[in-house]
Amino acid sequence: MRTVLLPAVVAILVCSVGCSKENKPASEAASASASTPPPASAAIPPPASAAPAAAGGVLSNDAGAAVALQCAQTARDVPGNQGTSWYMKCPAACAEARPIWGTEIFTDDSSVCRAAVHAQAISPSEGGLILVTWAPAQATYVGTTRNGVTSQDYGSWGRSFFVQAVDAAGKPTSPAPVPVPAGQARLSCRQTGDVLAGEIGKTWRVTCPSDCSSSGAVWGTDIYTGDSPVCAAAVHAGVLTTAGGDVTLTVAGPQKAFQGSARNGITSQTYGPYASSYRLTR
Repeated sequence: MRTVLLPAVVAILVCSVGCSKENKPASEAASASASTPPPASAAIPPPASAAPAAAGGVLSNDAGAAVALQCAQTARDVPGNQGTSWYMKCPAACAEARPIWGTEIFTDDSSVCRAAVHAQAISPSEGGLILVTWAPAQATYVGTTRNGVTSQDYGSWGRSFFVQAVDAAGKPTSPAPVPVPAGQARLSCRQTGDVLAGEIGKTWRVTCPSDCSSSGAVWGTDIYTGDSPVCAAAVHAGVLTTAGGDVTLTVAGPQKAFQGSARNGITSQTYGPYASSYRLTR
């Protein structure tokens, strides 16, 4: 029997090295900062002038006073607001550290040094100096495999960061990623409509990758259960091809029944009442 999945509600709480998103309570505000700095950086307070600013606009330290991290330490271990940047230094061999969520922009409970390897800011076998910048909260985080590290998918999360490679003087040698604006989201082939919260009628502009036609079971026709993978449903609905692209998702709320059908190479399934649903248009 399928279990009704309600949209994920997440919170920002300090997490031990072994925990996962699934066992985090949901209560605190999304903008909460971390409270436990790494031991090597305890004497480095956030600057008195730190405030939300353009990414890279507020620098908290210099390359010579980089925060020394352990492989498992997360971005949450160092305080900072959106736009605040810190120089940090990673040890070698961090590719197997705790999990990370996202690509280019990561949830703040991701291992900073493992994210740095994923972002190709440092090599898997060598540590080094990096620049870490706090970014806007994202509606979704897409997992990928890069540089020998696999990151995971996630939905909305309140505090994000990205990592840039730097030269010996601290000058960034890789570009800063562009955050996805509010009301838009990138999805993996696996992610479902339930990761995009909102009242009935709320719309999201969604970007899908290619080759999502076999990414999981789809329930419904034209209107789909909230736990149906969005990008496969978009192919079924005829609003995308297997090449991927952009579609508009509209939150539709509870439905009494969903009718299956065969369309565009995908066979969806019939289902009864379900607590969440969505429609897709170009």
